[in-house]
Amino acid sequence: MPVKISIITPTYNEEDNVETCYTTIRDIFDTDLKQYELEYIFTDNCSTDGTARELRRLAEQDPRVKLIFNSRNYGVLRSNFNALTRATGDAVLVALPADLQDPPELLPEFVDKWRQGFEVVYGIRQTGPNP
Repeated sequence: MPVKISIITPTYNEEDNVETCYTTIRDIFDTDLKQYELEYIFTDNCSTDGTARELRRLAEQDPRVKLIFNSRNYGVLRSNFNALTRATGDAVLVALPADLQDPPELLPEFVDKWRQGFEVVYGIRQTGPNP
């Protein structure tokens, strides 16, 4: 049975970003992480644009996509918590921004560290040269 990795992306008015975010993650799992099973959970904070429509379309196309629609905007922390209570993965990437401001291309390195035995793996964005 393959190891499952859950990805959580909270959304609020991300109509223009969710498909690119999804396809980026899908492509990473189709290439660099093909030995792992993907569960992709989007939690929407009552978006007022077409985000819900786009998410439903993605879920109809790919059964690995799971959706949580909040009745109001609870914020990113509660959205992540809601998704964590539903995630079934052996490992979970929490709070991948839909606008890809954090590079999902680092996910294979994070998974590698996790497989080495690290319980928590995270990245720190560098804003300048190494000290």
